[in-house]
Amino acid sequence: MKQLPFTALLALTAMFAWSLTGCGGNGSDGKASKDAKPGKDGKPGLVRKDGSSIKALGTGKTYKITARDYYNEFEKDEDATQSKYAGAEIELTAKVQMVQMSEIDPGVFKPAIMLVAAPKEGKSFSTDFMHCIMKEPEPWKKIGPKGMLTVKCRLDTETFALVPVFNEGEIVSYEGDLYEFATAEALAKAYAADKDAFVEKYDDKQVIVTGVVESTSKATEDDNAGLVLKGADGVNLSFTWGSLFDSDYGTAKTGDTITVVLELLSFSSTDTTISYTPEGRLK
Repeated sequence: MKQLPFTALLALTAMFAWSLTGCGGNGSDGKASKDAKPGKDGKPGLVRKDGSSIKALGTGKTYKITARDYYNEFEKDEDATQSKYAGAEIELTAKVQMVQMSEIDPGVFKPAIMLVAAPKEGKSFSTDFMHCIMKEPEPWKKIGPKGMLTVKCRLDTETFALVPVFNEGEIVSYEGDLYEFATAEALAKAYAADKDAFVEKYDDKQVIVTGVVESTSKATEDDNAGLVLKGADGVNLSFTWGSLFDSDYGTAKTGDTITVVLELLSFSSTDTTISYTPEGRLK
């Protein structure tokens, strides 16, 4: 049974009191869980806490459900829900939270989408996340943040996780705004030309940005690691990250061309630097 390495895509859930590794789960101490193991029959598959396998009852069946439907069933009976959907073809509908290239094995990356279920009745937000590994090489060209996505997929029965993990994802339909794509140079020029208009347009908006790494900085006792993308007209783009995200951003070197999902931090931007929060690395 696989337990996948940590990625920033799942790290987002830490903001909502989740502790996760890559596509798999971990304990509250942030370390990988040791509970993931094959069933008593020695075959990979969904397992209970006692190590016994959960029988896949969904083989040959098709379900159309929302992420909220899945979580409602899951909270009532975890084993029965996993068994019901294991092996089935599922059309799953949920809101897009973020996208990233996810490290599913050491050095092996696949495109992935973090989905979030609708809030429970009486709640204003949801912390019920799902992770879907996609077949399509660049699914972010067809979707956008916070839009409603229906994806054909299968429940991953070989990955130990604290959130449901799906694979073989294929986009069925999408409703909502699309991701905007931009170069670091173009964003810098727009910012230099009219800072106020730039902030009004991009505040609280995720943009997929491609740029050349101008410089990097290592973490210190007082500051996180950081990276500067080369801009234009005297303006550069910058972002920082915590140590948990080193595998995503820390491998970039000066002169590399990278593609990242960024969200504007207007309050910390200056006349010469546009500050961002990184939401995922795609290249």
